[in-house]
Amino acid sequence: MTFLKKTAFTALAFFSMTAPAHAVIDYSFGPAPAYANYLTTFDSIPVGTHSGTFSMPAGSFTLTSHSHIVQGSAPTYAKPYQDNTRYASINTNGSITFNLSHNMHYMGLLWGSVDTYNALDFYRNGVLLGSVTGAQIIAAAGLIAGNQGAFGTVYTNITSEWMFNKVVARSSNIAFEFDDVRFSTVPLPAALPMFASLVLGGGLMGRRRRKALAAA
Repeated sequence: MTFLKKTAFTALAFFSMTAPAHAVIDYSFGPAPAYANYLTTFDSIPVGTHSGTFSMPAGSFTLTSHSHIVQGSAPTYAKPYQDNTRYASINTNGSITFNLSHNMHYMGLLWGSVDTYNALDFYRNGVLLGSVTGAQIIAAAGLIAGNQGAFGTVYTNITSEWMFNKVVARSSNIAFEFDDVRFSTVPLPAALPMFASLVLGGGLMGRRRRKALAAA
């Protein structure tokens, strides 16, 4: 292994071991960025499915007994605005868990109608990094809670300061509806290149110092 590879590995290992219990998680609103390259829809899953684990480009996701694949609207769920395809709906105390095959920095989803009791929890190796709630999205996007029209649905782009490899979508009431889920390994946190440069610079200085001592 070359010195440069060793240094890069050291930097990445440092960040993996020192990830904080609560990362900075930012969100903005549609459209999805070009780098969001892992797209998951629910169109291939039969309507009415309420349990099981299913593969997706970024890994797999698991439905609990209180989550369903649905289409259209009914008394216990409402489709995201103008979404006529199949989507996921989570009922009271239900959840859907996304287990990711890569460490990700980005998640996007068509969220609607957004309710205050919806939430997304982001994990890294079993450690909760932070959450995004429906109440936060409603306030930031200027939505109306539970609105089944244009003022209740938004494509939400979420970026975490620290990489995550599991996301749990949950709801404490009826319902959390979403579709067109995207993940991406980019963008890298701004601190990582800076830290890698510092480690590399420190390593090169130490190497030069050892050579100077050997030549003395």
